Amino acid sequence: ADSAGVNKALLFYYFDSKDNLYYSILKKSLNNFITALKNAASSSSDVVEQLKQVMLVIPAQMEKEKYLTRILMRELGEMGKILKEHIQLFSTCLTPIEEIIKKGIHQNIFRPLDPHLTAISLISIMKNLSLRKMLFGEPSIKEIFQHTSQLILNGLLISTNPE
Repeated sequence: ADSAGVNKALLFYYFDSKDNLYYSILKKSLNNFITALKNAASSSSDVVEQLKQVMLVIPAQMEKEKYLTRILMRELGEMGKILKEHIQLFSTCLTPIEEIIKKGIHQNIFRPLDPHLTAISLISIMKNLSLRKMLFGEPSIKEIFQHTSQLILNGLLISTNPE
């Protein structure tokens, strides 16, 4: 309340508990993240380019939404109540990536791998590299993108000759 410059009573008027305030912040950050993923996924008709755009957005959004990254790490580490209650909201982060993977498999551009597990793998790799950047200042977003895109695309593309 102090850092936001508002009265505590005003906060509790809008958010009847700390948990609701916490969830509201988390939901706003996640929605920003999901919007950025959807925008990146719809940036091109080429599935490889769509996936590359998503891989550029993930570390950039994680850096932009630092509170989200910290909250997710805490929630995942503790298997927190918020995570358990709102798992569907977290799962919506995977949908744009899953759709790209499905489309690429259908177009015979990507190997027939499980889209859900591929999306989880992609988010996990990028989350961990982004967290490392937050903690240690490296690798750069460009390095995160280059490493992850080579790793993911070499595993996904039927013709392993990514641009």
